Amino acid sequence: MDKKRIRRLAPCPAYDVEKIESWLSDMAREGMILEKESEIFGWLAFVKEAPQNLRYRLEPKEEGTGFADVPDLDIQELCREYGWEYVDSYGNFFIYRSTRSDVREMNTDLQVQAAALKVGRRNSSVSLFWELFLLGSIFTDFLTTPFRSLAFMGFWFHYFQLLTLIWVSVDSILHWRHLRKLQKQLKANIPLNHSKPWRKSAAFHLFSKFAYVLVIFLFFGSLFGSCAYALELETDAPATADYPGDPPFVTAADILPEGEFTVSPSFLDYNTYVETGTFFAPLIVEWNEDGEILLPDGSVYNGVLRITYYETRWDWLTEGLMKELYREAEDQRHFAALPAPELDVDQVICYNDIYPTILIRQGNILVEATVGLSHQDCYLMEQWAQQMAEMLSKK
Repeated sequence: MDKKRIRRLAPCPAYDVEKIESWLSDMAREGMILEKESEIFGWLAFVKEAPQNLRYRLEPKEEGTGFADVPDLDIQELCREYGWEYVDSYGNFFIYRSTRSDVREMNTDLQVQAAALKVGRRNSSVSLFWELFLLGSIFTDFLTTPFRSLAFMGFWFHYFQLLTLIWVSVDSILHWRHLRKLQKQLKANIPLNHSKPWRKSAAFHLFSKFAYVLVIFLFFGSLFGSCAYALELETDAPATADYPGDPPFVTAADILPEGEFTVSPSFLDYNTYVETGTFFAPLIVEWNEDGEILLPDGSVYNGVLRITYYETRWDWLTEGLMKELYREAEDQRHFAALPAPELDVDQVICYNDIYPTILIRQGNILVEATVGLSHQDCYLMEQWAQQMAEMLSKK
């Protein structure tokens, strides 16, 4: 008959050596015996047997030892000769146990134990570095373009992003501080308490552990959800002709009212629009047109009109977003500053990036437009800008 197998999450942090040892010994006295090499994502497996008096010890991993490694076979054999059996790897520690009540301690020299914990502290510092590096790589877009990230990714993504970063950092710092405290205790010739009470703080620790997992889940859920939503919008973008009502900006058909605008067939994302909104920017419209304007005299303006329209919650966010967009444009290969027309708006910036581009800000509204509609190298950017400024002044 197979023995009943039960998984448990430790009721205290993996770095709290004394409480982990006490908890494992108490579990054994209740007939819950830790299985060998059973740890998965912090969960340990126990089998139900007759109650036993087992002694558990956590030994810091050797320097450079990975999380999934086991002690050297020679070390395991030496420990076995002294009555200690290797059981599992847990965090930055190896778990050993003994069935003998008179067994000699694995480390009788407290100064040696203190030196071993120094390696554990170094490992925790390395773990903190890689955790922050991983999170930092995810936050790269936010760090380089915080205003645009706020506008496009929304409130909850950045909330869970910040909460995850703080939580990981605090947990790693507490890990380092706790090992430092134990190290100082051993250096003062005060032995570790292998029967330290753990039940009082167990409920709080388990609650915080599940809360942490939930935050991580929500962070990556919001990240992948935002990316999937954006991809879905781009894939299923409707035609500009199907936009409900009048767009809040000047389109190609509006620039020269006396002309007739005709769209050109395109295999790209032209003649489509994507409308989104987030907490920080309730309305964002990405508008792409490709076609030609035929005037009564027979002249033709043809090319593209690309517009990104932002309505944010605050003027400061729109102002910061405008600076970021311009700074990004300056890094482009074909960038060249252009004189800005005089418009009755808060800010206006013009530059050339293959096609003439203009940024117009009025209060909490920002319009970025690339006006590539031209005739004999004469672009319609100034006409578009004048009409857009008039539209914004009426809002």
